[in-house]
Amino acid sequence: MDPAQLATMQILQGLVAAVNNLQQNQQAPPPPPPPPQSKLRDFLSTRPPEFSHALEPLDADDWLKVVESKLLISQCSDREKVLYATHQLTSSAADWWTTYVAAHDHPENINWDEFKNAFRRHFVPEGEIKLKRREFLDLKQGSMSVREYLTRWTQLSRYSPYDVGTDDRKQECFRQGLRPELRHSVSNVDYESFQKMVDKTFVMEKELKSLEEDRKRSMIALRNTPNVRPRFYPHLTCALVSILHSKPRVIAREDSPIINILPAETISFRHQGRSSLNSSGALLTLRSVL
Repeated sequence: MDPAQLATMQILQGLVAAVNNLQQNQQAPPPPPPPPQSKLRDFLSTRPPEFSHALEPLDADDWLKVVESKLLISQCSDREKVLYATHQLTSSAADWWTTYVAAHDHPENINWDEFKNAFRRHFVPEGEIKLKRREFLDLKQGSMSVREYLTRWTQLSRYSPYDVGTDDRKQECFRQGLRPELRHSVSNVDYESFQKMVDKTFVMEKELKSLEEDRKRSMIALRNTPNVRPRFYPHLTCALVSILHSKPRVIAREDSPIINILPAETISFRHQGRSSLNSSGALLTLRSVL
């Protein structure tokens, strides 16, 4: 066989082998798809909070919002959202969910929207939201500091979004709850923002505290001051001498707790154009004599 025929035979054999390999590959079954991967691990890696109960109704709503955001990050399906969110329920909240599922006709069909609505009806009741709004509108500073009042005001303001919907309404609500002396001070000025008014309220509170401390120190100093020699009133000398040498009668002045010793007989003297005794000897007043 000449070299040309030999080369032709080798080419034909290579083509036959290639066709046979192609046929074998087409007949082989495709590889199985990878098993579905659970997203629970991805969800738990975001550290979602657990929920057992709420001291404030909106705390439950906050939990629901946080968990929903973490479910979106994990790209969970609608059914997975329900399963993973309820996985974070504990204590009384877990008991509520167990009862809800047991009473459901088709618990396997509970979707995310149904879970959210049921959760809010139970843990964020509308009636309690209304009570919290009334508590916000009636809130007064009282004995609280401005910092304590601001903290409580901010917490309750979430229940009344309309009343804090604009900066002007926020200022009005905050101002109405302040103590009278602070409310009067901040009411005389128009502030460009709510935060400016709050900052000024802190300053005013500090100034009022400083004034009160100065007043207390002055009162203490006054009590500790030695008795001062009484003043001498020449225009009363004659009358008082006559009183002291006369038979006394005790008469209490109605506008003063001081007991005055006066003579039984009629003594009359005038001071600043008024008579201190009437004709019967009864005391009229000694007001503005001293």
